[in-house]
Amino acid sequence: NWVEFFSLHHGSTSYQYATSLHWSLTQFTPAGMEIHAKNQVERIYSVLVLLFAMVTFSSFISSITSSMTHLRDLRGEQDKQKFILRTYFYENDISVELNQRIWHHLQMSYWNLKRRPHEKDIKILSYLPETLKSQLREELFMPSLLKVPFLKFYANFNSGGMRMLCFGAIEECSLVCQEELFTTGKVGEKVYFVSGGVMVYKRVGFEDEEVSSGQWAAEAVLWIRWTHCGTFRAQTSCEAFYMHGERAREIMLKDAASVSFAAQYAQIFWNVLVERNRWTDIWPEHDSESIAKKACGIEDKPRPQLSRSASTVSSTKKSIPGVFSLQTAHH
Repeated sequence: NWVEFFSLHHGSTSYQYATSLHWSLTQFTPAGMEIHAKNQVERIYSVLVLLFAMVTFSSFISSITSSMTHLRDLRGEQDKQKFILRTYFYENDISVELNQRIWHHLQMSYWNLKRRPHEKDIKILSYLPETLKSQLREELFMPSLLKVPFLKFYANFNSGGMRMLCFGAIEECSLVCQEELFTTGKVGEKVYFVSGGVMVYKRVGFEDEEVSSGQWAAEAVLWIRWTHCGTFRAQTSCEAFYMHGERAREIMLKDAASVSFAAQYAQIFWNVLVERNRWTDIWPEHDSESIAKKACGIEDKPRPQLSRSASTVSSTKKSIPGVFSLQTAHH
């Protein structure tokens, strides 16, 4: 055999090990060495090892090539967008100062953004049956939704309705630093929930309010025709999801057992909004909790009311129609 032919048994253990390792490595590369098979069994063994090495090495190279191609495609799309942006600035004669500010913002936020993958990004999830999709969305969104006092009480009346809200009324989004979810004067259509990062709510004449994970904004969209009173902007890279107001109302109105509670909550919410002159997209949690308890008939200790506008109260109360119909907010 090759051990006796090449007199390896006379060498040290370390030399024998190094020689064996050297021979093994040559099976994965085009390199050669002086050691070779000296009989049929060794020759067959060498061929089998070589075939195994060829398959393994080819798979390894293939995976690297595939990864590099994917990275090149991603980079190519980014380069394409940069080229289009440069062309756009040039053809529209954008000033150098604004040009640099936009490039700096995109470089520091959008192009360096590492966002959480969303359900819509994972195409294979579209093949799941609705029951599994519903359970997945329930685990994703239910913990955050149950932090909202109204939804926490609503779940006791209609757990099926809560699952329908998770399944049919919610979508996810990612935000780069300084990106806005809504601005002052924009008509409100969605309730926003922060699931990661820090948002800031800016309102003229008031201090900025930070909104972090587990908090929400623009609940009034569910109950009235709402116009946003401030700007809701990402202070860091953020993850959020939003509930479509119209879809949510359609789901709530389907169940007779819970619609009475929802209607009562909407009426009390409207009364508090007008009486306290509280035109803001961010409501204190204890106020929402108090409204939910009143809608359920649970006693709650009264809190001191803020300053109100008598003319606004008298003129607006007259226009309130039946329960759970949208009011128009003027602020």
